[in-house]
Amino acid sequence: MIHFDQNYLQRILKEIKNDGLGQSKRLLDSLSTIQFQSKGKLLEMIDEYIESYSTVTVLGCWFMPIVGYALSQKVKYVQGIDMDSNATRMGRRLFTGIENVEFINKDVFKMPNEKMLLSNLIINTSCEHMPAMNEYPYWDRMSKDTYFAFQTHTNDKIDDHNNCVKSLNEFKKQIPNSWEILKEDVLEDTDRGGARYTLVGKIKWNV
Repeated sequence: MIHFDQNYLQRILKEIKNDGLGQSKRLLDSLSTIQFQSKGKLLEMIDEYIESYSTVTVLGCWFMPIVGYALSQKVKYVQGIDMDSNATRMGRRLFTGIENVEFINKDVFKMPNEKMLLSNLIINTSCEHMPAMNEYPYWDRMSKDTYFAFQTHTNDKIDDHNNCVKSLNEFKKQIPNSWEILKEDVLEDTDRGGARYTLVGKIKWNV
């Protein structure tokens, strides 16, 4: 169960009420029932792989209101990366005063920064919004045995869903062949139709 403290919840409500970036609807969408369900499932699946000293990078983070907040209570550092400057600006405001969360405005397929290279866990809950993860050119620079947690969606009728899959096996084919998949899950999306797939595993070096 994910619980927001009062200060964080008040900042969310303030952003929705006094939205100067035109993002209030998207912020509400990021806090929908299916978002809590899918993010909650991912957090449950990765729990045994994170420690208080862990550092985490979230690709295509959007505002990161659920995953970012939950992880900020458990790990050393959380870095969210998104090319949408309005999303990262609002994210920074939501996390005001939470010192171990940072937002970076950049294309996730560009050269990774040092904090990503040293991350213990790479999360991407937006795989349906970008090219397949096996097309990312910098995995061989990550720390050995870094964990990953990726999610995608099957519904290609939703705005900005440009890389949906039709099956869990198809999603697995978007993961580099050398990686080890440790856990998988299918969650039916009763809000929008289709399903959300989750894969959790370990990034292996090619040897």
